[in-house]
Amino acid sequence: MRSFIRSNFIAGLGLCSLVAACDGDGADEIPSPPAPEALVVHIAPAPQRVTEAQLARLATARLEAGPSAQPALDERGLPAIDVRESRPIAIAASTTSDDLVTISSPLPAGTPGALPVCTVDFNSQWGIARMADQAYTTFTSAPHYQHWCNNSSYLVLTWPLNISHYHLGPEAANTCTGTSPNIGIKSGAQCINQKEGKLWPRVATNMGGNSGVEFWVKSAGNVPKNFDLKSLTVKGGSVEVWVAKNTGWWMWTGLGPGYWEFPQGDMIGDLRLFASGMNGTISYDNIQIAVIP
Repeated sequence: MRSFIRSNFIAGLGLCSLVAACDGDGADEIPSPPAPEALVVHIAPAPQRVTEAQLARLATARLEAGPSAQPALDERGLPAIDVRESRPIAIAASTTSDDLVTISSPLPAGTPGALPVCTVDFNSQWGIARMADQAYTTFTSAPHYQHWCNNSSYLVLTWPLNISHYHLGPEAANTCTGTSPNIGIKSGAQCINQKEGKLWPRVATNMGGNSGVEFWVKSAGNVPKNFDLKSLTVKGGSVEVWVAKNTGWWMWTGLGPGYWEFPQGDMIGDLRLFASGMNGTISYDNIQIAVIP
């Protein structure tokens, strides 16, 4: 019964393709990812400046999510329930792009040319286990996915934007929602070979519309850290990348499926991923960053 109710609730939201089969029959199937293909390598061009009109979309655009309770949003479109007390990068209340950034700038002189690269692959068993029921239904929950880098020297934190969650679907094909906290393989009406959700490698997906995910970094001692965005693998859709530098918000848009390299060597304090134009569904994986000591 629980499975039927959840499937029909999701059907009402039009999210069947993201999470589960919606006919109420058999195991809750998690749609298979696209067939593996050789990744096309792209070099990202110079970023564009985020305009005030684009920035205002964080405050004006909303994604209705049905009857489920959503946190109130502040004037920037961010959760008003401030779980960001430990957030290392303070963001001013002003919506002007320059005021929104408190740290980050081009890489300083003397920065090592080969900083250790950390790959945020959404596969950390520790990071998945911190979420309710190990995100076995693919829905993330506070504190959302977190990922240790450089021998647990730095922690990458994430938070959904314009909605209460995002999704971490299994990379494996033909998976299904098992008995909490398990994910399994769909076989007819059965969900077999179940194992804990933390044991399944994942891919990140937004909730469609203007929803996004924010990424930032702190040290093990809770000290804010800048980082350099090295690359990103787009699995589906068209991605818009926002980065916060000391000159304001900058972005790349229209990044289609493939492996994207960002050779600019900028030091940033905040990364946000949306669908291009803040309208659509995207999936991505393997965000590579280099944390600035």
